[in-house]
Amino acid sequence: MKKTLKILLLIVIVFICIDLCISFFKKSPEDTFIRQGENVSLLKSAEPINSTEYTNTIEKSTYTIQISGHDVTGLSSTLNKAVNEQVREKIFEIQEAFIADVSGVKLISEDQKHQLSIEAGQPVAVTDKTFYIEISVGSYYSGAAHPLSYKVVMNFITQSGELISLDSILSKNDPAPLKKISEVATVKVKKNLQSYLDSVKQTGDSGSEKQTVDDIFEPTGTAPTAENFSVFYVEDGFIRWAFSPYQVAPYVFGEMNVKIPFVEIAGSLADKSWLK
Repeated sequence: MKKTLKILLLIVIVFICIDLCISFFKKSPEDTFIRQGENVSLLKSAEPINSTEYTNTIEKSTYTIQISGHDVTGLSSTLNKAVNEQVREKIFEIQEAFIADVSGVKLISEDQKHQLSIEAGQPVAVTDKTFYIEISVGSYYSGAAHPLSYKVVMNFITQSGELISLDSILSKNDPAPLKKISEVATVKVKKNLQSYLDSVKQTGDSGSEKQTVDDIFEPTGTAPTAENFSVFYVEDGFIRWAFSPYQVAPYVFGEMNVKIPFVEIAGSLADKSWLK
């Protein structure tokens, strides 16, 4: 009897050990479900590439410019240099455009200078083939009702440091590749707006519950033009397009993001290894 109990106890201990080993070696899931309206996409956790932060402030009598960014250090020295030069060139371009805009524009008061902030985030790799750097731009013109903001997203091919332009992701075999992308994006934007309206109806927000998607959607914002689709992220299995405030809906809705899987627009995309 004692021998049988010992054997049973030993079997139980073995199963417990096996279960603990499996739990220890099994990685926690890196994938997170992101819900946008009724659309659920699988998004892998983004990993930052090594970089060093830098800041700079330009103070003039009529404006202030604050710049912060990250120089890539996690690639080869040649690729680091190539990527960093392109990012800094873009920052300089934004800076010079702002200076030109405020040139000759009078201040409301000495305490209300024109202001520009440029923040280039850390390089983020969602796949092993590409990474992106997001540049957030905020500006305030003296006397304006509210500040303005927009994003510039720079996608790079990890192996070469080459900047991925909108043109480079579009198929040369499709005479109008943005047409299909526009159609899909429009449906997804409208779904997001409908989700918002549905939530408003549930909370009983006075007046807003009577609005329809067509009341708030701005169709020109998703028209098939390069300008409308210039801000995008190449991610794992899909492209995420960002539409700035006012582009597809009133300012209160802020920035609108839609994720379009490669398979939904395969005929409109270029045949690139990093788009698969």
